[in-house]
Amino acid sequence: MAAAFWAAWLALAGCAGHGDSQATDDAPGAMIVARAGGGTLFRAPARGWYCATDSILAVAAVAADWSGAIAWKSSWPPADSQFVVGPSFGTGDSARLALRPIPRRDSVGVALLGRRGSLRLRSFEPLSGHFEVVVRADSDSVRVIGTFTGVAVERNGCAAAVAIPLRPAP
Repeated sequence: MAAAFWAAWLALAGCAGHGDSQATDDAPGAMIVARAGGGTLFRAPARGWYCATDSILAVAAVAADWSGAIAWKSSWPPADSQFVVGPSFGTGDSARLALRPIPRRDSVGVALLGRRGSLRLRSFEPLSGHFEVVVRADSDSVRVIGTFTGVAVERNGCAAAVAIPLRPAP
């Protein structure tokens, strides 16, 4: 059931490299994620996918030093505008969040996984929304706030989630 989310996030994590690459012109959407109380983690181009097989809608983004994805159970178009973020997909209005720093000298950063929080959609053509989530890595927890705006959603099934045509933002 969570295959589309993890395929998107794993492919996303592998797409980020270092250097002076630019985002593709066909990715007009954006995602911004910050720590609650200040401090932007990243701002990057974002893409969206809907997988009818799993009923998963996902938004993913890649910056030079971070990657992130949020996915939720939904129909298309979304019937609900509010979702509960947790550590696993439940039934109905559940969502998951994963963020990952991309260290300059190493390809593996500790993933920050959403434990609890909320996601609220503002529009779906194009997709826009806001999330507030407590994430956890190792024994530390921090609250993050994020938005995604102007995200085009590909509704071609699940295969689109595997090939993410993004390069990291400068």
